Amino acid sequence: MLSQAGIDSERCETGTNLCTEIDRGAAAALITREALTSQLQRAISATLTRQPYWSEFPIVVLGSSGSTQRQNWEALQGLEGTAHLVLIQRPVTVTTLLTVVRTALNARQKQYQIRDEIAAREAVERALRESEAKYRSIFEHIDEGFNLFEVLKDERGNVVDGMFLEVNPAYEQQTGLEAEHVVGRRLTEIFPRFERVWWEAIKSVVETGEPIRVESFSEDTRRYYEVSCFAFAPERICGLFRDITERKQSEQMLRDMNKTLEDKVAERTEVAERRAGDLSRMAAELSRAEQTERKRLGKILHDDLQQILLASIWRLHALECTNSAQERGKDDVEKLLNDCLQSSRSLSHELSPPVLELGTLDEIFRWVGDWARDKYGLDVTIDCSDEPANMAQHIRTFLYEAVRELLVNIVKHSGQFRAAVTVRHIDATLQVTVEDYGSGFDPRHVEKHLDNPQTFGLYRIRERLMAMQGRLDVARNASGGAQIQLVVPLSGADESHDDVLRIELSEDDETGRQIDTTGKRIQVLVVDDHTVVRQGLVQLLRKHSQFVVVGEAADGEQAVEAASRLRPDVVIMDVSMPNMNGIEATRIIKRDHPEMVVIGLSLHDKGAVAQSMANAGATAYVRKDAPADELLDTIRLACETGE
Repeated sequence: MLSQAGIDSERCETGTNLCTEIDRGAAAALITREALTSQLQRAISATLTRQPYWSEFPIVVLGSSGSTQRQNWEALQGLEGTAHLVLIQRPVTVTTLLTVVRTALNARQKQYQIRDEIAAREAVERALRESEAKYRSIFEHIDEGFNLFEVLKDERGNVVDGMFLEVNPAYEQQTGLEAEHVVGRRLTEIFPRFERVWWEAIKSVVETGEPIRVESFSEDTRRYYEVSCFAFAPERICGLFRDITERKQSEQMLRDMNKTLEDKVAERTEVAERRAGDLSRMAAELSRAEQTERKRLGKILHDDLQQILLASIWRLHALECTNSAQERGKDDVEKLLNDCLQSSRSLSHELSPPVLELGTLDEIFRWVGDWARDKYGLDVTIDCSDEPANMAQHIRTFLYEAVRELLVNIVKHSGQFRAAVTVRHIDATLQVTVEDYGSGFDPRHVEKHLDNPQTFGLYRIRERLMAMQGRLDVARNASGGAQIQLVVPLSGADESHDDVLRIELSEDDETGRQIDTTGKRIQVLVVDDHTVVRQGLVQLLRKHSQFVVVGEAADGEQAVEAASRLRPDVVIMDVSMPNMNGIEATRIIKRDHPEMVVIGLSLHDKGAVAQSMANAGATAYVRKDAPADELLDTIRLACETGE
């Protein structure tokens, strides 16, 4: 019947089965009066005592039809207080029975809801307790100072003060104020000079409900604070702050240092720009001086020697020879004089060809091309249709010498007898390209020799270009031959003055070495106990713009201290020194600064000493009496490979 009514039910043959079902979660029980023996009542009571406190298990009892209502209730006294009992006197209709059962199940369902509500409330209370414990732990142990205060307003609702409600130990440490002297008192009592910035922050949080963060100085405590304010509850504000006085002082020191550095950089930049201008003028002056000397020598050859030779030839013609022997002697002398005249004329034109002063750039390059063809058999194509007007004489002279040098290099190294010279005027620069029609040209090989020059030609051209703020580009053309491009700036290049050139050197740049602006310079620390050796090595390095000597040390202890303070890229380390030798100093430096390159330097052979330096961490070992280029190449290679 219950199943037909849609009620899930289970029939229990024994009292044990019934108690088992109750423990398993049965929602209610329907028991006949006859089955409810005293033993079963005790078993049910024992089972129900294990139920949670919110449970009142519904039991519907079908009373005996032969007993009165009172007799049936008296028979149920063993279950009173342990269950929710409902007694139905038989006979009973199906409708009544189903109604009573459903009512019992609904009552149980409400108990389940109460159970869930109690569990949820207990979970909330447990979470609150845990949250309170966490809050209290954070409150007591965080480094930031914390205060909670109530906002006080006037009758118009304006924030006028605040009342401290709570402060944490960090607050006491950072302000020097004890909690017992703060809590319960007003802000204006504790801080009579409470700054406007703090009031504005509090008002902003009260008005907007949004947190705010400010940094400012407190006149009352004479400290800087970083404060975060946020709303804790209506009319209650939390402040979380940190003492940042040391940070502010450090920032001020850094600003002062940056200002000093900026001033020094500006000063050095001005010096560098002035020197760059001086170098540019020096390049022009050197070019003019060289050309002037060439012209002087050419003038001597032309105006003196050649005229004397020519007069001598004429005098020979005026002599009368009495016999054939004298005639032959005169012819021989005349031939010698003519040879001298021709040689001096050729030398005069090479030193200072007239076209250099009188001709255009196209005419100058064509003269050079003819000279290369006559002297070496080199066929030169000239494309100089884009020549700028009013070019300075020293640039014309430099280009004449540079192109002539490059054509000679083609004859020497390419194995070809065809070349091309192209001139292009682009923006404020003149670009002169000299190329051959060879194959297999490797620009890296040329760049390597430029960094460590064995000859003076191409290196001299590049240095002259750098002094004029120009550059030398080396590449391979489409045929695989060499393509050398000279890029010369024309703006400000007209150096027409003949004043005596003066270059001022600062005290810390007495050597007049070039300033490297082309890339990162290698910073070197020089360590040697012999002053003359150390100074000689420093002078050698300073002649190469790729290196900058950042410091010197006379023994191992000084080397360790200087390496830590200066952080150079490379340490050139002598091996035998007093106080601490180079091996021990290298070991300490590589331990503390593994990225630093250490190069050993000694008069000892590359044997046990070199191995000891390597074991200590040195990248390389060079003998002091080795060529200077070997040491410079070793430094470059070590910095390039990092090994």
